[in-house]
Amino acid sequence: MAAGVIALLLGLALPLAARAQACAAAGDALRLDWSETGWTAGSKGGTYTAGRTGASGDGTGEAVTVTLSGATNRFEKGYPAVSSEFTGGRGSGHESLALQVDFGSNQQSVTVRLDFASPVDGLSFEILDVDYLPYQRVQRGFRDGVTVTGVTEDGGTALPALRSPYFPAGQTTSDRATVYFGAPLAANQVVGYGGDAAPGTDEGNVTVRFGQPVTSVRIEYTNGLYAPSPNPQRQAIALSDIEFCAVRPANLEATKTQAVISETPQACGDFDAPAPGGAELTIPGACIEYRIRVTNTGTRPADDVSLADELDGSLVFRAARILGFEADGPGFGLTTPVSGQDCAGGGCRVSLADAALPAGATGEVVIRATVR
Repeated sequence: MAAGVIALLLGLALPLAARAQACAAAGDALRLDWSETGWTAGSKGGTYTAGRTGASGDGTGEAVTVTLSGATNRFEKGYPAVSSEFTGGRGSGHESLALQVDFGSNQQSVTVRLDFASPVDGLSFEILDVDYLPYQRVQRGFRDGVTVTGVTEDGGTALPALRSPYFPAGQTTSDRATVYFGAPLAANQVVGYGGDAAPGTDEGNVTVRFGQPVTSVRIEYTNGLYAPSPNPQRQAIALSDIEFCAVRPANLEATKTQAVISETPQACGDFDAPAPGGAELTIPGACIEYRIRVTNTGTRPADDVSLADELDGSLVFRAARILGFEADGPGFGLTTPVSGQDCAGGGCRVSLADAALPAGATGEVVIRATVR
């Protein structure tokens, strides 16, 4: 979310809420690498540093606070733990945060919460070893169930896209995978299905990706989604490294130019009329065109943009229009003097309100006036 206010002659204010698109530069890429957190086995959380991974990523990292809540007394001894027990098919050197529990009922769950010091974009990670074991006489069985929910900067809910490496979006399952998406589950839920994945394989992998900036993510783990038994046996999932992008401020740059359109006032207020050309002198009656150009050089949209310009007392206002800006609220548009108003007494103010400007886009306010 970004906001800007422009007052001419040109001053620009842009609050810290202006944010950037995912990984605009290599140095914006960050990773919370579980192997480097110093996680203590059995810990219920802490604050850790996600390091920059790009070629220019030599700056400071970003703080990520990890908190576990819910039925944390149901964790097996020594868990949560960072280990190579669940690799997701990446090989023995890959470590993840393993969550092994023995729920006493299907009403119990544990939640992993990730809180970021500032909004992050492009957040993605994998949940490993999501699978299912049926109830049999010699085993109680379980069904891993996971719900992932994000929180946006304004407190709204963000739902991620969930994917399996073994089937495309829209498909619910595959005989090569041990996961299930789709009805009757919510869009941000996945359950184990069809079998028990081996810890070193990718059969139970679920890719989680957020398409908008978030400040917090909740990963709820339970056996309560279509469980095979009321008292499940020991079960486990794991979280891969967490990858995301630093969010940069949007950046608005504004310029103002003027040109003599005509040395006569005829049709000065008609933008559709062709300019006669050859005009050079700002003599009385000449038509002057002012162009206020605003470019968003950032990589996040700017919203709540406002702009104002006060015409000189030597002018008579004729017309104004906007180009390139988008609406950001019910007040979007220009406020202008009445055509023909003499600016000698002041009050010839042209202002734009409730505008938005996409990343990389340019907007203009074009004003026409004649010389008194």
